[in-house]
Amino acid sequence: LVQSIADLTEPGCEVFLQSDIFGVVAEMRDMFRQHSAFQDTRKSWAVEDEEEWEQWEWMTQDDPNPTGIKTEREISVENRDLPLWRALLIRK
Repeated sequence: LVQSIADLTEPGCEVFLQSDIFGVVAEMRDMFRQHSAFQDTRKSWAVEDEEEWEQWEWMTQDDPNPTGIKTEREISVENRDLPLWRALLIRK
């Protein structure tokens, strides 16, 4: 799937990943990070502490959804004050 997205996008294209399920979004982000056509907009630091991981590896809760359009699930998660992980990658 990541290769198909790389094949069909132009350099500079943004890929936005978001989920309230950490394991799902972490796996998706890692697949994009491992592909040479994409670059994460966050620094890639290896940290053990989960709080540090969230602080440096992910967009913060204060970072807006870059599409400007919230999904129903995103609104529901925010209304319940649950964590939401976001990543923004750029096509090289």
